[in-house]
Amino acid sequence: MINIHTKTSVPDHTVWSLDWGMAGDMTGAQAYMSTTKCLHIWALVLGLLLIIMFIIISAH
Repeated sequence: MINIHTKTSVPDHTVWSLDWGMAGDMTGAQAYMSTTKCLHIWALVLGLLLIIMFIIISAH
């Protein structure tokens, strides 16, 4: 029996960078680490902006 998953999943870049590093592909690992770093920075900035906007709106 063959199970076919139709659900598309987005890879977790941190896990992928670790897998590629363990496989010896340092170029691929560095690319995924760079993507992970960028995504984390954007998430932090957007989260902080939302918190600041919520505080400003609540103060009025």
